[in-house]
Amino acid sequence: MRQRNYNLDLNHLRTMTGDDPEFLNEILMMVLEQAPSVLFQSGNLLENGKFDLLASLVHRFKSSLSVLGNAEVLTVVGELELAAKDNDIDTVRVLYTPFVDMVNQVVSQVEAEVQLPGAA
Repeated sequence: MRQRNYNLDLNHLRTMTGDDPEFLNEILMMVLEQAPSVLFQSGNLLENGKFDLLASLVHRFKSSLSVLGNAEVLTVVGELELAAKDNDIDTVRVLYTPFVDMVNQVVSQVEAEVQLPGAA
């Protein structure tokens, strides 16, 4: 399976933040801070068959991702969430790798946009 490209459109987020670079940065940092934990926890939940908790975790992360301007990102997360809610083990396992790939792509793109504290 070919890896998809999840190009972000931050124009919506810029509009939501009133084009305030500090507020924009704050939101992007939130995504960066959440992503490693989401990947670690989701892997553990998948491995331990705790699909109800996996569904809850990805649902919460979906809220953070919703501001990044890519409907396909939300589709990937939503499909994993629904499969986990339904305890559809086979589908969860199939969707998990694309989910991880998507999160890693999103993180790379957000890192390119974010201003790290102390950087001028």
